[in-house]
Parts: sequence; C-alpha cells; structure tokens
Amino acid sequence: MRLIKITIILLLGVFLASCSKNPDVIYVNGKIYTLDKNNSIVEAVAVREGKILAVGKSKDLTEKYSSVQVVDLGGKTVVPGFIDAEGNLMEFSRNLDFVDLRTTENLKEIIQKVTEKVNASKEGDWVGGFGWDDLVLPEEDFQKIDKSVLDNISTKHYIYLVNTRADIVWVNSKVLEVAKITKDTPNPEKGEIEKDENNEPTGILYEDAQELVMKVLPQPTEAQIMANVERGIKELYNTELRKLTMLICLKRY
Repeated sequence: MRLIKITIILLLGVFLASCSKNPDVIYVNGKIYTLDKNNSIVEAVAVREGKILAVGKSKDLTEKYSSVQVVDLGGKTVVPGFIDAEGNLMEFSRNLDFVDLRTTENLKEIIQKVTEKVNASKEGDWVGGFGWDDLVLPEEDFQKIDKSVLDNISTKHYIYLVNTRADIVWVNSKVLEVAKITKDTPNPEKGEIEKDENNEPTGILYEDAQELVMKVLPQPTEAQIMANVERGIKELYNTELRKLTMLICLKRY
C-alpha cells in the first residue's frame, strides 16, 4: 500500500511539474489565427519548444509568465505554418482552374472533361488540364493523341493538358501557333517536339520542349491573383486542408 501511495505522489509531481513549464517566448499584441474548431482569433500566444502552450489576452499571458521573453507583434497577423516541400498558396489557388484529369482512364473521358471546361469558358481563354496518365491510357487511345483531338473540341481556345508526371504537355493548334512552334522549330537539348511523317508538330511536347509553351502562358493580373488566393483559402478551409497537395507539381505552369 505504501508503495502505491509513493508511486501516485511521484506521478502527481511529474504531472504538476509538466503543467508548470514556462514557455520559451510569448508573442503579444497580434492577430493570431488558431485554426481550432471555432477558428478562434487571439492576440497572444505562448510557445515552448515550437509548440503552443497557451493562448489568450496579452496581459493575461505576460502576467502568468512574468519572466519570459516577450515579442510585440505590433498588430501583425500570425497563421500556423503550412509545411510542404513545394507548397505555395498562390500556385495552389491558380491551379484550381485546371481541369482535373487524374481519374481519367481513356481518351473519351479526357475529351468529355475538357469539353465541359471549354463550354464554360469564353472564346480566347486558356484552358489548362492536369493529370492524364499516358501509362494508364489504352495503347490505341495514346496513339490517337495529337493536336487534332483538341482542335475538335475548340480552335478558339488555347488548350494545354499536362500529364501526371509533368513531363509531357499536349496542346491544340492555337497553342502551337502562339508559341510559334512549326516544322522548323528545333528540339531543345533535353526535350522533343513530336512531329509527324510530314515533319509537322503533332501537339505533343516532351520534357524541356514544354518551356516553349510555358513562355507564352498569360500572367494573371493583380485582381485575378487576389481572387484566386481568396478562392484558394476558402477551398483549404472548407476541406480542412485535405486537398493541400492537389496540383502542386504544376507550379511551373
């Protein structure tokens, strides 16, 4: 019995000691988004070993931990860090406009998804897609892939579709035209412009040949960037970050 009491006392002591740990630093006078279930916003946060120890009012935390380093945020906004090797909110937001082709298994499905996007767009718009897999498509379908397939969808839109490994881009004639890719365009050192028996570009560009398309992609205006980012934030929040990795590899596009 005595041994049990001693053990309980020791465990209680360890628990109380852990509860009394001081933070390494307190950040005060800020607008701190906690992203808890209520999406609470607080003005101060106490941090220990890179983890949040407590949140609340600046005065309350500085009084509770009186001998700790204090950093005045001066009203600045603080959000939790989104840690990813290549994560980029702006690129993620922009890529939400891409046609998601990751679940397509044949040419018919690709055509259907791209057609739906084109029909919802204005003439002269750029329509980008990502995720078609040349290793999954039936061989007979892959052999049919060229600019004419996309031209049949539209010759009044700029259509470009990036495969799932981002090493092939498939474009229509309008993109070839604006990129000035012709029978006389040489292959880059580490890429290939696929050409047919008449030496005409087929609309399939491999590896570094994709740069020819990337160079002519229109840059978004400031208003478009802001609208895209707002949309991206809503998307991340509404899905509780489950789609954070979606289309990351398209950062170049």
